[in-house]
Amino acid sequence: MAVASITADARAAVRQAKLDDNQSVLLKVAKVEPGMQAEAVRQIAAEREGPAFGNIQHPAGSGNSEMKGMSEYWRLRAAEDRARTDALLLARDFRAFKKAWKNARPGFRDKVREFVAAEKS
Repeated sequence: MAVASITADARAAVRQAKLDDNQSVLLKVAKVEPGMQAEAVRQIAAEREGPAFGNIQHPAGSGNSEMKGMSEYWRLRAAEDRARTDALLLARDFRAFKKAWKNARPGFRDKVREFVAAEKS
């Protein structure tokens, strides 16, 4: 199981951040390479506490470019998740619209077509 691959340091960080009962956090941490898992936990915790998404502070004196890139990684993952969510909502709305259109009276459909044609011109 993926969660079993979390390092001891990361497990301690997860407990300290009180995120040990959050399955989605554990799965995200498990996807990160082992040496970066504890930092990923700290960043997730900071994102959940911080006022803005990109305001994650890096450890003082960290010259490790991979650690600095972690906040960018999570920012991109969040954007990806939002895009996926938007696509799912759009698909749901489209299905609801199709169903409503199918069940609408023909006179109503004609009025909508006329309205759309007037808006286009």
